[in-house]
Amino acid sequence: MSEHNRYSPLLPPLPDPVAGEHHWGRLYGSSKALTVSQAASRAGCPVLILTRDSLSASRLLEELHFFRDPDIGLELLPFPDWETLPYDPFSPYQDIVSERLKTLSRLPNARHVVLVASITTLMHRLMPRDYLLSHSLVLEQGQKIDLDDFRKQLTEAGYVFTAQVMQHGEAATRGSLLDIFPMGASRPFRIDLFDDEIDSIREFDPESQRSMDTMSSVHVLPAREVALIDEGIARFRQGWRARFEGNPNQCPVYRDVSQGLAPAGIEYYLPLFYPETNSLFDYLSDDTLLFLDENVGDAADTFWKDIGDRYEQMRHDRERPLLPPEEMFFSPEQVSERIKPMSRIAITSMMQEDLPGAVNFATTLPAPLPIDARSGNPLAIVKKFLNEFEGRILFVAESAGRRETLLELFSENAIKPTVVSDWHDFLSRRIQLGLTVSILEHGAQIDDPPFAVISESQLFGERVMQ
Repeated sequence: MSEHNRYSPLLPPLPDPVAGEHHWGRLYGSSKALTVSQAASRAGCPVLILTRDSLSASRLLEELHFFRDPDIGLELLPFPDWETLPYDPFSPYQDIVSERLKTLSRLPNARHVVLVASITTLMHRLMPRDYLLSHSLVLEQGQKIDLDDFRKQLTEAGYVFTAQVMQHGEAATRGSLLDIFPMGASRPFRIDLFDDEIDSIREFDPESQRSMDTMSSVHVLPAREVALIDEGIARFRQGWRARFEGNPNQCPVYRDVSQGLAPAGIEYYLPLFYPETNSLFDYLSDDTLLFLDENVGDAADTFWKDIGDRYEQMRHDRERPLLPPEEMFFSPEQVSERIKPMSRIAITSMMQEDLPGAVNFATTLPAPLPIDARSGNPLAIVKKFLNEFEGRILFVAESAGRRETLLELFSENAIKPTVVSDWHDFLSRRIQLGLTVSILEHGAQIDDPPFAVISESQLFGERVMQ
């Protein structure tokens, strides 16, 4: 493709909604997020973006939030990693599990949504979609419930009863009051019962314990990704005895689960609780558009090798035998088979030529514009760029305090940007030089139409972004 046939990230060409791989090249810095955001806004179907690791997923999600048009209504969902190494003998934080379950519960009915996950997270097997949906509860004002039965339901769903609810997965009862912090919720809820009827539902502050806004209903997801119900425990015990030799009662994990407890690291026995497992693909519709970030395939191969190495190192502990990798994870080959029927776009910063469905974009590698505080003219490189660049420019500070610091520094050097609320405010007001606040790791430089987004890392290096 010639240099004259490059596309603008503001209007990327969508592929036909049929299976096959397309290739998008010359996407540098955060222009990748801008292009994907524009494409997802027009796609009319769910979008899944796979990155090489969790850090890349987190950064890409922040950049997508920056470029997303709030008027479009595009929902951005993370699917965080457990943040444990394969076969670790401890469990992920409850807040992580809460975010994962919230996302999984949203996906089956979501259409105008972008899901961001790392390939390593995708390779973990998940609870069946039907189990999650069938074991989620909706409580509404005016609904009648039996408090004792509901306590039992919450216990089976993995909720822990405490004296005071402080974090996800906890519940407490005091007379006619039921406090619960559901997985996926931003705040806990206080449910006031009148006899056996829900009289009111209010959010409350876990620190002060003061009630807040009234709600008409609350959605209660399971507190764990493993099924610690009677059926799940029975299946776990049967599966354990079928797979591992020796007396199972000598294994603490087996003893705890048999008593309805969740030992640390129980997530790495998840397949034993279900007749079958699902992948993240099973929670998405068949017409999902897939974006593959750079080096995703290599990252999958490396992770699969790491899984095998960890398994060999840790499998000889008789008190904590391990499921083999093929039972707990999806191999790179299995992932490739799942994505083969999907319409997908491979993204890279390299020029794409001689490939089917190849598209290149009019973007340039963001220029380093270091501010040298020890120099007599600390903004010399920045001012040179401003004088030479023919398009519009938006500076992005990482906080309101940093914005004020930049404004003062710019003022001392006769640079007068207009403060804007966000990226779309900058675009709509046709401002030539703007300044806003957001977390943006990478800048973007576009040739058509010409504009530049300059992040703090371009001005101050990685020191500010840590």
